[in-house]
Amino acid sequence: MRQTRDSVVLFVIVGLFFAGCSKPPPPPERPPSPVITFSAFTSNVDVYISAFGTISAYQNVVVTPQVSGKLLQVHFQEGQVVTNNQLLFTIDPRDFEAGLKKAEATLEMDRADLKLKCDTRDRNLLLLRDKVISKETFERSQLDVDMAEAKVKLDEAALVQARLNLEYSTVESPLDGVTGKVLVDPGNVVTANTTKLVTIRQLSPLYIDFSVSEQDLERIRAAKQRGTLKVGFMTERQLTRIEQKAEGKLGAAYEEVVREFVDQIYTADLAFMDNTVGDNTGAIALRAIIRENTEKFWPGQFVRLGLIVETRTNAVLVPEIAVQTGKNGPYCFVVTPDHTAELRLIKQGPATIGYVIIEDGVRDGERVVLQGHMGLYPGAKTVEIPAGK
Repeated sequence: MRQTRDSVVLFVIVGLFFAGCSKPPPPPERPPSPVITFSAFTSNVDVYISAFGTISAYQNVVVTPQVSGKLLQVHFQEGQVVTNNQLLFTIDPRDFEAGLKKAEATLEMDRADLKLKCDTRDRNLLLLRDKVISKETFERSQLDVDMAEAKVKLDEAALVQARLNLEYSTVESPLDGVTGKVLVDPGNVVTANTTKLVTIRQLSPLYIDFSVSEQDLERIRAAKQRGTLKVGFMTERQLTRIEQKAEGKLGAAYEEVVREFVDQIYTADLAFMDNTVGDNTGAIALRAIIRENTEKFWPGQFVRLGLIVETRTNAVLVPEIAVQTGKNGPYCFVVTPDHTAELRLIKQGPATIGYVIIEDGVRDGERVVLQGHMGLYPGAKTVEIPAGK
């Protein structure tokens, strides 16, 4: 019985020995990670300073009457396009017509009085030579002439003013533009240089008012030395629509949206940079002028813009979504020709219209990962899948 127990123990020990010496099966090979990639490319790229702006009228004139009186008639429709010197309002002219006639009559009367006094002076001059009258009497007649001449000059000035008042009873447009709301209805009495009648805005060209941080001052000043700076812009509504369209797009579809974005960018010229930095904001006010396509915009619209300060030649570009951020800084995953993922730390340059300039770390033609970063690691095998799958 003891021999049997010893045999069983020996069998168990031998089994455990051989079991300990056997190798475990290798772990299953990890399947390649599915990724969507994009080939980096080179291009000449505009580098810009982003800002928000507001479109404003080139000229903005509040029309006020130059004479007081009863407003008789409005000669335009609200919102109408008007031209320079076009009739806008009529003020009751009867008072001014009467004033003009009075000024004309006063001038005629005083001219006649001047002629009479001139004749008297001339007669007195002959009498003075014959020593019939005293020198004092002659001088008094000369003084009468001088006073009459001055009065005629006053009458002539009053006549000019009376003609102007009559002319001012018709209010004309001071510029080409679009009228706003009529602020005074016919029948009301308007006051010279006080009552606001209508606002007219010149809509071609247009301005864009915006501001940038004082940190960008040196870049802008250096760029201005090379010539007039360009501004690319679009309305907030346009940009929102394109951003929604680009959401979830990759590869060729993404490039198509970017091209659409570029095609819808409008241009303006930088026309003004303020001579001071705002005390409270630390910002510099700028103004650009829109000379083309002005019919597509309206004063008060908000726009997103980029002030172009530099052009990079042969810059390497990748889509913005290819750039990731880690503890060591920005990086991209690059897929090598043997379908292996490499983690590349990059030197990231400015962003420009959906892409990022890569100053170092990725070369032209290398394929960067756009989608599939989760679970990706250096050395991982990858498999390319079409965008949108």
